[in-house]
Amino acid sequence: MKGVAALLALGLAGLAPAITVLRQEEAVAETAASSPCDGQCRFDIMMCKSFMCTECTYEWCTEACQKVQKDFPGLRCADWPEARTSFSNGDFKNKGKLGDGGDFAEKK
Repeated sequence: MKGVAALLALGLAGLAPAITVLRQEEAVAETAASSPCDGQCRFDIMMCKSFMCTECTYEWCTEACQKVQKDFPGLRCADWPEARTSFSNGDFKNKGKLGDGGDFAEKK
């Protein structure tokens, strides 16, 4: 009987992390649903105000910002010139350069 109780206790203990994750996901979903931050607001945070998309010169930053733009088609930063319709369409820190640079970059 002790073996059954131990197995049952282990099973319940194993459920605790899963229940915690589910509760966290529910909280995130509730926050997102009640959040006043719409697509433009999220785009502004990820694109217009992030170091990644405004100052970073690494190739992965450029690629990540292009993905953000793809995830939010048609949106643009308020401070972009009128002619700039997307991240790649305008001037950004690494435009025209290929690959990463710096001390740890692969030298050719």
